[in-house]
Amino acid sequence: MARWKRGQTGWSSEQIDKLRKLRNSGADLTTISKELGKSYSACSNFIQRYADHYGIKTKRRNQGTRGFYSEYNGPVPYLHWTITKPWRKSKT
Repeated sequence: MARWKRGQTGWSSEQIDKLRKLRNSGADLTTISKELGKSYSACSNFIQRYADHYGIKTKRRNQGTRGFYSEYNGPVPYLHWTITKPWRKSKT
């Protein structure tokens, strides 16, 4: 039984090149997995693990799109809740 050695990914260089080419052109993981004959999760895991090493484009989660949330990265202002609190007496 062959043991896994550090640096071996189980992917051939042709598969990695094809994956890089497809991903950088904007293909989704379903298309890539069908083209390579690998499972969706195998392709996803490879991209997550080796994207920086092989120069594969990634779609990062939790990154704000353009607009207020991506432009504002500062602290929450002191007493910020006073801006949104409705200042009226409640009828009890």
